[in-house]
Amino acid sequence: MRLVLILFIFLSHFIFADNYNQTKSNRVSRSLFYSKIKANSGNIDSLLKLGLLYKEGKVVKKDYQKSFNYFLKAAIKGSIEAKNYLGVMYLNGLGVEQNYKKAKNLFLEAREAGSIKAINNLAYIYVNGLGLRQDYAKAIAYYKEAAQNSSATALYNLALLIEKGKGVKRDIALAIKLYNLAIEQKHPLAEANLAIIYLEGNGVKPDTKKALELLKSSAKKGNINALNTLGFMFATGKGVEKNEKIAYQFWKRASMFGNSSAKKNLEILCRDQKKLCK
Repeated sequence: MRLVLILFIFLSHFIFADNYNQTKSNRVSRSLFYSKIKANSGNIDSLLKLGLLYKEGKVVKKDYQKSFNYFLKAAIKGSIEAKNYLGVMYLNGLGVEQNYKKAKNLFLEAREAGSIKAINNLAYIYVNGLGLRQDYAKAIAYYKEAAQNSSATALYNLALLIEKGKGVKRDIALAIKLYNLAIEQKHPLAEANLAIIYLEGNGVKPDTKKALELLKSSAKKGNINALNTLGFMFATGKGVEKNEKIAYQFWKRASMFGNSSAKKNLEILCRDQKKLCK
């Protein structure tokens, strides 16, 4: 009787779960249906919502052409955000032929209207020399402009360029300050980059305790590069007691999420420590 009861409870759990998923699916379908009705009547928020849904493939099948068309309609209606997204579509050739010049012009228009994302995208173009000459100095100028508006992306990228001395004199103290500001703004990569500075002692006194604290915090937030670096620390005993079992766990998690460095490290570890990887 007890076995039957447990089985019934187990099956009931999945019956209710399946019913919940069906209900959730119905809610999503209704929401999408009403968003399309509003979009057809020219509602900018709905046009943007649908553009993003089709761009990211959330809820609906990814369709860059539909995404582009929704953003275009929203831009015609006067949406600054849509102009920035159109720029992104032209920049990457999503749903439209790639055109760096049109991307830049759209970013400039959006910037003039106050889009911080567009300012960051302009900086990105100059950092990578997309359709124009690579110019770190101009990129830094744009990142500084966006950083003044507390943009986490701008603070992070500005810190990265200053740390590497790209387009500006290398200044580790300033880079650390900017990384900390980016961390305050919840940038997902800032903690891991700052950790590397402390771990390797780049321009500062090495502080493995601080590095470990930052890496663990970053890893908890899903940064797979942080997982890989944690694996390195435990595999080599850098700043921590050497523990290849813990290193294996970090590298395994990172490789599961597609980190190629972690995958290679895991292969080397398992080649040398076969029992550990069974």
